[in-house]
Amino acid sequence: MTAQQNEMPISPEEDVLPMTADDWASMDEAQRQWEAETHRRCEEQRREAEQRRKEWGDGWNEWRAQQREKDEEIEKWRRRNDELWTKTISAGGSSSSNNKRSDAAQYTWDWAKLENQEKTFLEAGGCGKIK
Repeated sequence: MTAQQNEMPISPEEDVLPMTADDWASMDEAQRQWEAETHRRCEEQRREAEQRRKEWGDGWNEWRAQQREKDEEIEKWRRRNDELWTKTISAGGSSSSNNKRSDAAQYTWDWAKLENQEKTFLEAGGCGKIK
């Protein structure tokens, strides 16, 4: 055997042991168990979400309506912020850059408050996923 033959990598086919019928059966059983557990969890989450919806009733819809209003306010603010930024850039920066920084900080703060409100609602038993 030459030195070059010693350095040749083993092909993937030679490195893999053949699977036995028991191996395949074990894999099939593990797959079935995983699917059953996933289905059970999904159904459990669906039932819990449905129960929360019933408990909250119109509260969830009212809360989401308020959040949509806040989302719209934040979007208006973001557009205004973008306009200010564009004006600042086109004016060459100067002292208006400081105002831009405080505007950006306020926008970040507003967005964080909104996210925190959603989190608080969900932790209080709000309804599952926010759409």
